[in-house]
Amino acid sequence: MTIVVDEPLLTEGGTVVVLITRLDQATFDRKYGVEIEENDGEIVLDAVAHGIVTFVEFDAPPGVEYRFRTPSGEPVREQQVSVGEGGGYIDSTTGDFAASDVTYHHHIEGTRVDEATSRALLGSFFRIDPASCRVVPAVRVCSGSSEAFDAMLRYFEKSRTP
Repeated sequence: MTIVVDEPLLTEGGTVVVLITRLDQATFDRKYGVEIEENDGEIVLDAVAHGIVTFVEFDAPPGVEYRFRTPSGEPVREQQVSVGEGGGYIDSTTGDFAASDVTYHHHIEGTRVDEATSRALLGSFFRIDPASCRVVPAVRVCSGSSEAFDAMLRYFEKSRTP
């Protein structure tokens, strides 16, 4: 799976949180079989990250991995800053906890956000406008606004001040 990193995330940098729920092949096929395209044997899932903080949640059959690319297909300068078994998020629409099998945090290099700032997101709360979420077969992408990101940073700065 390719996660396309687009503007302004591509230039400014930020954090992409990837939440994966692993499904066995039969369950994946039953759930998404007719809706998923393949290209040269690779499953094509439509995931575009553009917000300064982007959550990409997807179901995956065994062996599916992901990578980051620009819209033109070039590799993206990124670094995985954390990985955790389990995890999830609070679904802002229902208020329910949506669990995932594994959660990865990636720092996307840029002019505005450095790695330390991306790490600050770990373990934090972050509000996402449900209207920003895009759902396509097997993938849900939600983006946080720059304003929400700045509010989170102000909260951390205030909490570190004695």
